[in-house]
Amino acid sequence: MRIEHRRGGILALAAGVLAAALFLPAALPARGETATFQKTEQTGTLGDISSSCGILVNADTGEILAAKDETARIVPASMTKVMTVLVAAEALQNKNLSDTVEITEDILETVSADNDAAVGFQAGEVVTVADCLYGAALHSGADAAIALGRYVSGSDDAFVEAMNQKAEELGLSDTHFVNAVGAYDENQYSTVEDIAKILQAALDNDLARKVLSTRQYTTVKTSIHPDGITVSNRFLKRMETQDVPGIVFSAKTGYLSAAGFCAVSSMTGSDGTRYICCTAKAPDTWSCIYDHAAIYNAFAGGADTGEESTSEEAN
Repeated sequence: MRIEHRRGGILALAAGVLAAALFLPAALPARGETATFQKTEQTGTLGDISSSCGILVNADTGEILAAKDETARIVPASMTKVMTVLVAAEALQNKNLSDTVEITEDILETVSADNDAAVGFQAGEVVTVADCLYGAALHSGADAAIALGRYVSGSDDAFVEAMNQKAEELGLSDTHFVNAVGAYDENQYSTVEDIAKILQAALDNDLARKVLSTRQYTTVKTSIHPDGITVSNRFLKRMETQDVPGIVFSAKTGYLSAAGFCAVSSMTGSDGTRYICCTAKAPDTWSCIYDHAAIYNAFAGGADTGEESTSEEAN
């Protein structure tokens, strides 16, 4: 099937505004510890996308609807932070997200040395656990992700160990983590199929789903940032400009020179079916966005029905 790239317009944006009143979809049906994806005779091929690898899964059934080199090893870049958020969210169940974390000088030194994205916290600044969750997910902040991991597990190494334990629990075929932020390391790798499974597990967790589905968040006010810092999920906002047969409500992107532009997202189709799409190695940001829109349009239920896209705002 040939995939056509289509851009939305005023109607799509208006639909996004109207859909702001919608609630977040319920958690995906429980499937136990292992997310099982299966190819069928109907599984399509993603031949006409810019990304080198891709997958679209019916998240309700586990059926792989379309794929392209889905088990090829990739550099996950900041898609890593889906696992970061998931592991933290599980550990934070019934915990107070208003608990505070101090941003230390060595956290900022690590971020600077790896040239990672950062929320913009300063050394000595005291922020909340919630700030770290949303900062890691929405702005891909390495400062937030490192601080979050240390709060949850006590050290960087202990948190990464928890991430790899979770990968084993999920039955991931070819995934290993060395850090929680997605910084390049030859021993940090995954596949688009495995990343899709991680997002599936994250959407089963109420807190992780809420964080990964939020479009905008403002951190607490501090003496250093008296108005807080506002972070946004740009992928979700940009997807609002695309004509897709449903609501793309959750996403995490990634980029490294070795990884290209990557993203994993989830859409609730016009018929209520939930889908997960993951792509890797696109040449630029918009090519990645166009690929997701095109894949949803070509293979998700309700494709080519003429229905306008909508979006939703997490509360």
